[in-house]
Amino acid sequence: MSKSRKTRGTKKHRGRFFYLALALVIFGEAAFIAVLFLPGMLSKLGVPQQAPKPNATTITTYMLATLINPYNMSFINSTALGLINNTRPIIMYLTIDDPYLINQACNVWTVLYNATAYHGYEVVVVVFPEPVTQAPATPYVIQQFDGYVYELCGFNIQSTNFLITTAFWGNITGASMPIVGYGTLLPNLLTDLGINASNVCNANNMYSPVLILVKPHNTVSAGGVIYGVRLSNSTYINEVLFNDQ
Repeated sequence: MSKSRKTRGTKKHRGRFFYLALALVIFGEAAFIAVLFLPGMLSKLGVPQQAPKPNATTITTYMLATLINPYNMSFINSTALGLINNTRPIIMYLTIDDPYLINQACNVWTVLYNATAYHGYEVVVVVFPEPVTQAPATPYVIQQFDGYVYELCGFNIQSTNFLITTAFWGNITGASMPIVGYGTLLPNLLTDLGINASNVCNANNMYSPVLILVKPHNTVSAGGVIYGVRLSNSTYINEVLFNDQ
């Protein structure tokens, strides 16, 4: 028996409301990102403005607000996921699809798993392609990265509830909404925290994965940033992440 006209009409209206609501969510996230980024981009483009210099909290918020879902290449809804003005700790793990760098930091994966399973942390993994380019990591890069982690570290990322993301490394200035890439944001964050950024990255490359502990309200301190040989020391990582618990 065919469905009544009233039923079909109701579903049609529901469908319209769903897509309208979805569009509003996407627009709201885009507008939020634009508010965060525009002052800095205008400064880089030489447009006079009175925006204050971003601090570590603001930069971290920028970074979380421009995370990209690698499977559909759209911004994730960071606000809806509780990453903006967070109430529970977040661990951001910035890494590259490079087997050498992955192998150097195998110990980090068990610590990240324990953070989500036993401490209630949100773990956000940000994967960049090798070499680091302006384009974010593709689904193929993510699949290859997962394979490297499993083969070299014996850890199955797919068995976790980590949020696997990517992001722009280079700045995007030609789009309707300018985007500041991690190649600018990460060095600025490290410098603001008093860390020598040249030991970690530059505008064209990242020399080591970087773990960033983001405390509630997107608060970051120098003590919560781990990179280089310290990523191979699980005891040290545990102390940094859980010493306040």
